[in-house]
Amino acid sequence: MIESGFRDGTFWYSDGDIVLLAREGMTAFRVHKSTLALHSEFFAGMFEQALPIPHDTDEQQIDGCPIIRLQDTSHDIRELLHVMYNQNRLNTPEGTTFPILAALIRVGHKYGARDVVKKCSPHLLSMVPATLKEYDTASKHRAAIQFTPHHAPEALHVFRLIDLADDPRTHAFLLFLCAQLEERDLRNRTWLLPGDLEALSWPDAKRILELKWQLQWRARMAFHDAETLNEPAYDCEYRDRASQCPHQRCQDRDFNCRAMACVGEYSHFFSFRIPAAVKDAFRQGDLLGAELLDTMRQWKWNFWVCRQCAKGKLAEQDRMREEWWETLPVLAGTVNKTG
Repeated sequence: MIESGFRDGTFWYSDGDIVLLAREGMTAFRVHKSTLALHSEFFAGMFEQALPIPHDTDEQQIDGCPIIRLQDTSHDIRELLHVMYNQNRLNTPEGTTFPILAALIRVGHKYGARDVVKKCSPHLLSMVPATLKEYDTASKHRAAIQFTPHHAPEALHVFRLIDLADDPRTHAFLLFLCAQLEERDLRNRTWLLPGDLEALSWPDAKRILELKWQLQWRARMAFHDAETLNEPAYDCEYRDRASQCPHQRCQDRDFNCRAMACVGEYSHFFSFRIPAAVKDAFRQGDLLGAELLDTMRQWKWNFWVCRQCAKGKLAEQDRMREEWWETLPVLAGTVNKTG
């Protein structure tokens, strides 16, 4: 007999005619066969064809209700039941967080709850930008559904489960999200059991680590370029004022000392105006995030560096970001170099 402490507080209906027991054996759900059959092809086939219900022969029935042992966590089962008993749940923010969506995809796919999977899929696809212009929108969506970096491996598994990762660019972006995790974290996940939500196979971890190293190498090169203005822009606002400078060397170079000040002030301003968190994220390989560029665009350049010198550096960073976006599938190995 299942003690009252093991009975789920929400899904324990007195008129229920079937009991679902979660994998850990600590939570039981007394629900209705008709509701399960309505939303799940698996349960519909089990009940309609009068197939033997797989329950422990030593387990007593509860008020005549057979007990079905499932190999799913109580969290996943509970979330599926929430949707089965309340279809509007997927129309609410609290019902569409990433942990809930991932749970619904896992059990929905397993038990043939096609409508549930279909309703969850758009929320997941919105996590991944189709173009670089959609990057910020996708980032905001991930934040809205409470997706955090440590969810990235779970997202990779869930997308693959229902073939959402078949698109090379989608697959590459999921690997990119995984690559934002610390190297030690990625390696530790290979020691987890395959069924663990945060586990990574060694082939996946190796692939992600290789991508991470490539991203970090490019980030270091790009950051050095971003923080350095080697010479004034060709259209520096002070180039045409060379005749106003008393120094012969400035006249020979066709720009005055103030133009060279753009170079010095740029590096100084970059060092003190970029938040440490933005610098660290970029150097760790977050090449597609726009935080660095957005911070640079917010500067009041005209007080420090002429607008033309600043404009040139911003255009340079924009161009590199577009190149990184285009080459990401190649770096991630989801397409070959000619694909």
